[in-house]
Amino acid sequence: MPELNPRRRSTPVETENVFVPRQFRETSPDEFFNYIGHPVRFYTFFGKRVEGILVAVEGNNIRVIERVDRGVAEYPFELDKIQATEVYR
Repeated sequence: MPELNPRRRSTPVETENVFVPRQFRETSPDEFFNYIGHPVRFYTFFGKRVEGILVAVEGNNIRVIERVDRGVAEYPFELDKIQATEVYR
């Protein structure tokens, strides 16, 4: 059995860069201020699915730009009226 030399150190093990693909991930509305400019997806209190770009977080409201038939529209939403919130990250 080989003797261990306490002065000799082993080479450090390098961590691998793990690729995590981007996808919609469940996110708390409290964290939305971190994701301004990111695509978001959620359902309103009335069951309408909204998918667009988060452009502002103002107190208890958010503003989302959503693509519509012939352009884009910007809508305000109250945070307590949305559910199942996801951010593309």
